[in-house]
Amino acid sequence: MDQNLNKKWIIYALVFLLVLNISALGTIVYLTYRPHHELLPPGSDGPMGKAMEKELNLDSDQRIAFKKLRQDFFNETKPVLDSLKTKREEIFKGLSESKPDTVKLFKTADEFGQLHGKLKKMAIKHFINVQSGCNPEQCKQLCRMYRQILEADGPGRTRPHRHRIGD
Repeated sequence: MDQNLNKKWIIYALVFLLVLNISALGTIVYLTYRPHHELLPPGSDGPMGKAMEKELNLDSDQRIAFKKLRQDFFNETKPVLDSLKTKREEIFKGLSESKPDTVKLFKTADEFGQLHGKLKKMAIKHFINVQSGCNPEQCKQLCRMYRQILEADGPGRTRPHRHRIGD
C-alpha cells in the first residue's frame, strides 16, 4: 500500500515538473521570437527611449514631448512592421516549396524592400521631429547617437532586433 502511494506521488511530481518545463520553454520561445512592435507596447518607455532621455538630459517638458513622439512613431510604424512580417513569412513559405516560384519571390522581395524604405523614411522623420525639440547641445549628442544607430545598421553588423529603430 505504501509503495503504491509513493509511486502515485512520484507520478504527480513528474507530471508537475513536465508541465513546468513546457511552460518555461514556451515562455523562452515566445520572448525570443515575438515581433518587434510587441516589445514596446503603447505607453512603454523601452530601453532605447530611456537611454536617449538620459543621454540627452531632457527636461520634464522635453520628456513628455519625446514620449508622445515615440508613441506616435510606434502607432505609425506598426502597420508597416506587420506588413514586413507578412512579406517575410511569404518569402520563407515560397522558399520552402519544392519548386520555388522565383518570379513571385522576387516580386515579394521588391515589395519588402519598398516597405523597408518606407519604414526608414518614417524613422528619419521621427529623428527630425525629436531633434526639433532639442537645444543645440542636445542636437550634437543626438547626432552622435544617430551615427551609432545608423552605423550599426550597416553590412555585417547586427544588433538585437528590439533596439533597432526603423527596421
